[in-house]
Amino acid sequence: MNNDLAIRSLLVDKRTGKYIKAVNENGFDDYVQLFTKRNGNSEIVIFDFSKAVSLFHKELDAKLDARDYRELIVKRGTVFNTWVRLKSLTNEIMLCQTALQVSRDAEEVLNWIYTRIPELEKNYRSATDSKSPGMWVNEKNSALLKISNEVEAFLEILTCHIHATVKVDASYFKTEFILGQHCLNIRKFVLDALCSELNYWRGDFRNDSMIFQCCMEDLGINPEALLFQIESTQSVEEVKASVLSAAKIEDINDGYNVRRGYTVSWAKSSKDNIDRVKILSKLLQKIDSIIRLLECLKNNTVKFNDSPAEQEEFERSLESLVLEDKT
Repeated sequence: MNNDLAIRSLLVDKRTGKYIKAVNENGFDDYVQLFTKRNGNSEIVIFDFSKAVSLFHKELDAKLDARDYRELIVKRGTVFNTWVRLKSLTNEIMLCQTALQVSRDAEEVLNWIYTRIPELEKNYRSATDSKSPGMWVNEKNSALLKISNEVEAFLEILTCHIHATVKVDASYFKTEFILGQHCLNIRKFVLDALCSELNYWRGDFRNDSMIFQCCMEDLGINPEALLFQIESTQSVEEVKASVLSAAKIEDINDGYNVRRGYTVSWAKSSKDNIDRVKILSKLLQKIDSIIRLLECLKNNTVKFNDSPAEQEEFERSLESLVLEDKT
């Protein structure tokens, strides 16, 4: 089996050095980018990111309706509650035992969620892009939200697993590949779904693709980053040029004068379609952040941070992200 977790790197703004995201909202993927730093000895230092896990857990709690996600809520609660106990332990033996329990419970739930994805994917693919009689929610959007929530639960539990494991054995993820492969397989589905929503197939966009509207208008999505996400070789300028090349020039007669009119048009996407692209793009950003973290732990010498000052700096950076998102 291929153990390589490498994925295409993030798009970076050459002027500021910051990552460019298709949907610029602070969240889980921004937290994960803060988890590690390289020290002077070329080692990867991983911080105690328990506060980030708790933040993400709280965000996900607000999304999950107890009626629709009863079993998922119970299972993720089991892992999270054991992980919470781990944070306060100082006895080395109890710490190792509890970390092992978190890892065991987490792997069981992660595999359970992973096996549910194909059925959820089938429901999404077969759902109609419309509202059912008497319903207020688009069927396809509803099916996609269920997938998104399950995948986010997968990522939350995986971060509990990573945090518990690196506290007692920072080298564990050098040889672990099953969870990484699960992430890659989930990523493939999300990427395929995003390409489908954009009507992108084998390097080409259909005439009714949302990408044209995204490049010509402000939809709250960065078109450059979106093209990068789906691994398209086309640039925003090239997409715009293809729209302009189909412009029509015609006479306009108002009864007094004849003028020349220049008309440009492109397909208009539904709000539901735009919302689904945003959901999938954000989900892909989150999955990619975890894959990069696993890749980092796999390919480097890793140590758990032992500097209180650097831990405080990490937590300040995390808090600034949260505050920035609320403004």
